[in-house]
This record gives sequence, structure tokens and C-alpha cells, in this order.
Amino acid sequence: MNNAITPIQCVGDICTMKPPLSAEVDDSLPLIAFYMNLMQVEAAAIVDEDNHCIGFVTGDDVIDYVCDKKKSEKDACMRDIMR
Repeated sequence: MNNAITPIQCVGDICTMKPPLSAEVDDSLPLIAFYMNLMQVEAAAIVDEDNHCIGFVTGDDVIDYVCDKKKSEKDACMRDIMR
């Protein structure tokens, strides 16, 4: 029997938020900020087309991005601010 640790691949396997909030890299910043506020969560997982977590965005990331006067919030997407 192999006792190796199985890698966690899906957001639902590791996310403790109820319900979990995830976004794709091309989702718009205003949309995700709206859902983060609506659902009262502090972060959103960024996932690829197979629902594998490839990064995350926090509420502070959104605020920092919006406060930077050189950048337009309405044109931003998750790719621009994800970690």
C-alpha cells in the first residue's frame, strides 16, 4: 500500500469558505469584487478550466489595485491582480 500524500487539486478540497468563491483569470474585477462583498468573503480562489487552484485574490488586493490611480477598475481582470 502506498502511503504517499495525494496532492490536493480542486478548490473544493481545500476551501473552507461556505460557499467557496472561485473565479477564472479572465473574470472582471468589478464582478468578483461584487461577489466577494455579497458573500462576505475575504478572498477568491483563481482556478483554471479544470478547477485547479492557480492563485488567489484578497479583498486587500482589490482595494490596492483600485486605489492605484494609474489603473482602471472596469477594465481589470483577475489575471491583473492575482497572486
